[in-house]
Amino acid sequence: MSLTGVSPLITDWMRLGLKWKYIWFPKMAPFTIPARGQVQLPSQDYTFTAPEGVVITFNGVFDHPHCGIRFECSPNLDTGDLFTVLNMTFFGNANMPFYITALIPPATPPGVYSIILSKEWGWKEWTRLYVINNDSVPHTCLGFAYLIAILDEPRPDDRLVPLRDTARVQQMLELYPELRGPLRAKYAEEAEQFIKDLRLKVKLEAD
Repeated sequence: MSLTGVSPLITDWMRLGLKWKYIWFPKMAPFTIPARGQVQLPSQDYTFTAPEGVVITFNGVFDHPHCGIRFECSPNLDTGDLFTVLNMTFFGNANMPFYITALIPPATPPGVYSIILSKEWGWKEWTRLYVINNDSVPHTCLGFAYLIAILDEPRPDDRLVPLRDTARVQQMLELYPELRGPLRAKYAEEAEQFIKDLRLKVKLEAD
């Protein structure tokens, strides 16, 4: 699991001084997932929206291995019905540390199945979370938890570092090469104004 200190996206928000926050939502209360259906989290038709965000962890606990988790986000990602306990067990991702891990007995109590997403998934603009049931009969979600980090303000192109701080400018350009044009234009304007101010100061002192 990535934490603030090692998350590239969150670390960059902090470096730029942008406003961001965690959304941590654990719930251990059983509810039914309909047959071949899903339940959106934390409530029906709820969409997380932000200029940028990252799903850090997302876990679900169920009474049957046909259940699992789903998330969709912008741009163009939808995990669909893939991340179920049964599918991850089939792929060999059971009771072992993978980016998406299924926990089955004896690692869990009898009749309890869990799935854990422990890899960051970055998104822009929106994301949606679900628990799913691929079986032909209803099953029970025993609980779930997710941890999301979202950016509270847009990342403006003109959020520039001071002219003298060349190391930070270089790092920004490496992360976001599309900013080369706006950065070059901004610094050209600042340099031109600095020269004008300096010439005026010299002229006034000479007079």
